[in-house]
Amino acid sequence: MPAGNQRNRRFALAVADLTAAVGFWPLWTRLGWNDILYRYRRSTLGPFWSTINIAITVIALGLICSQIFKLPVAQLMPYICAGLIAWGFISSIMLDAGSLFSGSESYIKQMRLPYLLYVCRFVRLRLLHTIFRSTSSCFFIFRSGPALSRCALFPVLCCS
Repeated sequence: MPAGNQRNRRFALAVADLTAAVGFWPLWTRLGWNDILYRYRRSTLGPFWSTINIAITVIALGLICSQIFKLPVAQLMPYICAGLIAWGFISSIMLDAGSLFSGSESYIKQMRLPYLLYVCRFVRLRLLHTIFRSTSSCFFIFRSGPALSRCALFPVLCCS
């Protein structure tokens, strides 16, 4: 088989997998929400622990870096907060992507679903976690008022 035909066949299979996974969007959104519930099922402080962790880190780094760089703390903290949240999202994707399919082993063995569905589930879980951490961290650190506190409800609305 020529290389061009094989490449076209693989591309067609990838597009078919993508369209099938998009068609199953209610399933992977629900599975992502179930992952969040499973993760924090016995914890009262669980979802807020990462928020508290980021808040303490941003305040500490903001105070230290403002002294080092001779900048006002209020000017420096939003950049530190955004950087830590973005880095947390990237590092969680990179660290947990290795166990993406092994963590979904029971689903893969039970029924034939597009493999991209499990990737969508994984990314949705990480995005919801990052959105929650970012809105609540920014609210606790900067006290930006009720407009930003309503943004903390965004992950709940996405999962309904």
